[in-house]
Amino acid sequence: MEALAQSEGQLREKVSVLEEEKQQLANTITHLQDLLTSLGIHTTPDGHTLPPPSDRHAVSTTAKVEGLADRFVESLPHPLALPEGS
Repeated sequence: MEALAQSEGQLREKVSVLEEEKQQLANTITHLQDLLTSLGIHTTPDGHTLPPPSDRHAVSTTAKVEGLADRFVESLPHPLALPEGS
């Protein structure tokens, strides 16, 4: 029984250390995100970099145009040969 109590105490201590480390990592992430923002680098919550606000419209416009690429005919049809006198 005493060994069980001792193991429980060790586990609680390890959990406490891990929770403290987790909090330190969260603080580091927040600090780094603040630094990136202060440098004008914006990120999503999952860490992906966003283009600057001025470029976001251009990127979305380009994506829309690229999405329509398959809807355009690559070359114009040849003009019809009409019989003379029409």
